[in-house]
Amino acid sequence: MKSPSLATLRVLLPLILLGGLGVFLWRQDHRSQTSSDTLETAIDESGRVTTEDFAAAPVGGLPTGWEAPRGTFQVAKGVFGQVLEFSPEPMVEGRVVVPGVLKGGGTVRARFQGERAKRTFPRFGVGLGQEAAFKLQALPGESQLRLVQAEQIIVNAQPIEEDRVLASVPWTWQPEAWCWVELSVRASGNSSVWEGRAWAEGASRPTEAMLNATTEAPPKLIRATLHVAPYALKPIYINRVETVRSAR
Repeated sequence: MKSPSLATLRVLLPLILLGGLGVFLWRQDHRSQTSSDTLETAIDESGRVTTEDFAAAPVGGLPTGWEAPRGTFQVAKGVFGQVLEFSPEPMVEGRVVVPGVLKGGGTVRARFQGERAKRTFPRFGVGLGQEAAFKLQALPGESQLRLVQAEQIIVNAQPIEEDRVLASVPWTWQPEAWCWVELSVRASGNSSVWEGRAWAEGASRPTEAMLNATTEAPPKLIRATLHVAPYALKPIYINRVETVRSAR
């Protein structure tokens, strides 16, 4: 068999390299989307999914319709692309209200990234309810996934918000990967049934809920929220948020 000439190799080599680069980029993009693009069918195929990846949002502000009642959030561009960034100063648990109302139940999930610093860790969370009444917290420092209900207590004649733990399970953070946190609620008779999940980007979404709880009264008009705490004094990033309305 005749070997290709040097001139032929000069033509073929760039094409081979470009082809290999194309396959690599496709795999990277496919891997980054695997955990998200197939999620909407996991809840209910007739549910309605709303997605925000911040790619088209104005840098330096919040996307249209979003609110940040606590903490400093802004769309920023950096090593992770365009993301929603939470500043570690002042050090408070930040809260963002996602646009839209989920009537009679639904799901919120978001993809987070943050860094630890010595013995301190970030916290990631999502919430559902009026005034963020229920939150699913992913706690890297405690290796725990926890569902809490926010309650107000009076201290020195002042209302203080306090979290009451409804359910918790062991959970291991993988700091090298983006972290998905998901909370769902649905009506069951005169009760609300809650399900929580968390998983690393690139891994499969857990088929079975990792955490379950039941509370009184079915869900009515609820809002989705995002919750982060920068205890490591480093920014926290969110690069995708999805809400799923309950199927009708």
